[in-house]
Amino acid sequence: SSAYANPMNPPERPTPLDPRSRITRSRILSRMSITLQRLLKAAPVPRWFAPVLITLAVGITACGGGDPVPVPALPVQNVLDQSSERMAALRSFRFDLRNEDGTTPIGNTGLELRSATGVMVRPDRLDTQVLARFSGFLVQVHVISIGDVTYMTNPLGRNWQVFDGSLSPLAFFDPANGVSLILNSIVEPFILEQTNVDGTPSYRIRGRLPAESVQFIAGGFVEGSMLDAELFIGIDDLLLRRVYLDGRIIAEEPEGINRTLSFSDFNGSFTIVPPI
Repeated sequence: SSAYANPMNPPERPTPLDPRSRITRSRILSRMSITLQRLLKAAPVPRWFAPVLITLAVGITACGGGDPVPVPALPVQNVLDQSSERMAALRSFRFDLRNEDGTTPIGNTGLELRSATGVMVRPDRLDTQVLARFSGFLVQVHVISIGDVTYMTNPLGRNWQVFDGSLSPLAFFDPANGVSLILNSIVEPFILEQTNVDGTPSYRIRGRLPAESVQFIAGGFVEGSMLDAELFIGIDDLLLRRVYLDGRIIAEEPEGINRTLSFSDFNGSFTIVPPI
């Protein structure tokens, strides 16, 4: 199979998760749910009162829309910790990054990132197809990283160029390390509901992420900036399936930008070799 998805043909999103409604909908009710879930962890809580709190927490969250939310089998921090461990243990995976309502400038290259799709093979191989704007036109750039060497096609002539180490314009892009940062840096996470991602039953976790923890997407960050985030983690295998991010990572991005980062084909068989 191809090592990357077609960047011109983005995957269809689940209709209930509109980019704006998924973050802003029922924000007050969600905060009420967080408070009640925290009360469950506080001591002492009378045994007779615990079921009441559970019912209230689930009922309030469900008021945000959709069916009633079942009480999760694992505390949210356990889900995040175990997901981080299992993602770190993978040999390979496919990734798909899509920007919406804006693009991300890539250093001083003149390229503005729209999407990046490809595969990661540990310990140090990456094969990425980048779709970007360049001088007002959409162009595709192929990037292959093996160890400290990066091969990148010229956006105009499609000829391969070779870069050593940090000299590559996309040296910052590291989805393998980025996964760990996302799972370990989310602030005030809570399980909003259980849903399906591409047919996989998943926890839908809402929280906030420091822009610094996702700088691997943009090559920098706005100091102190926070992004609204949703994570989708498989209930059975605890693998991270999808991440939604709302907000700017770097100052050069437009207000209102949001993006989706998806993962699939875990431990797939991929071959990444030097192109020249």
